[in-house]
Amino acid sequence: MEELSTNSPELYSYFTQIDKDLFIEIVERVTPFTQKKLTFWRQPIEPGLRVAIILCFLATGDLYKSVHYSFRVAQNTISYIVPETSRAIVAAYGDEELKVPQTPEAWKEVAWWFEEQWNFPHVEL
Repeated sequence: MEELSTNSPELYSYFTQIDKDLFIEIVERVTPFTQKKLTFWRQPIEPGLRVAIILCFLATGDLYKSVHYSFRVAQNTISYIVPETSRAIVAAYGDEELKVPQTPEAWKEVAWWFEEQWNFPHVEL
């Protein structure tokens, strides 16, 4: 990822769908949740690569097989990385970004937003 950001910043933004500063922030915040230990048998996949994989997966909607070709990481490994990194992002950002409505009026506002934004009515409790 570092080579891509240095040699081709516009391709980097296209590939990750975010700018480099935000990417670095996400990596720093999820690293405590995604850092794996080095073992005798294998080197762990770095948190930055984990974040890049999930961003590519979420941005493109590709299959694990397509993401596998982009990052040269095995499909079965990607099948572990995506949910683990998703949980790490929620753990890192959840309290400040994912707020659950506490009142019926707040839930109605969420339902209204979903209907207006996505034409998806009746999204409420």
